[in-house]
Amino acid sequence: MLSMIEDLRRQGLSTAEIALSLADAAEDYVLRLASCADEDEAAAPHKPRGH
Repeated sequence: MLSMIEDLRRQGLSTAEIALSLADAAEDYVLRLASCADEDEAAAPHKPRGH
C-alpha cells in the first residue's frame, strides 16, 4: 500500500486527494464484501444464529 501511495504522490496527487482515493476504494471493497456475504448467505442452508 505504501508503494501505491508513493506512486500517487509521484503523479502529483495531494495528501487530501490520496486520502479520499483510499477512503473511496475502502468503501467499494466493503460494499463488495457485504454483497458477497449476502450471496453466500442466500446460497447456504439456513442455520440458527449463535449456534
